[in-house]
Amino acid sequence: MVTVCAWCERYLGAKEAEIPVTHGICAPCTSRQKWSDTPVLVVSRDRADLQAVLEHLLKGEPAIRVVVDRRARPRRREDDLEPDANVDRRSLPDRRLRRADAFLA
Repeated sequence: MVTVCAWCERYLGAKEAEIPVTHGICAPCTSRQKWSDTPVLVVSRDRADLQAVLEHLLKGEPAIRVVVDRRARPRRREDDLEPDANVDRRSLPDRRLRRADAFLA
């Protein structure tokens, strides 16, 4: 008798019996039941070919989403990394929304 996980179909073991296949639940699938949100695995654009393989390996309940990173460039520009030492930030306009402005937007 071969035992496989009922959710992810992982091999759990084998022993002599009349029934050829039976099902159980593996430890990773059991621990997944405690998750409240669906986790997301982000794959690098350079390794996008692994998305299908990872989706198959991480199959189970609840599901784990596998997505390819869509970012094409860093989020911050080079000039944003180092603030200009000559500019006094207090003299710049306030970018925060005032409570009254928030309702007008």
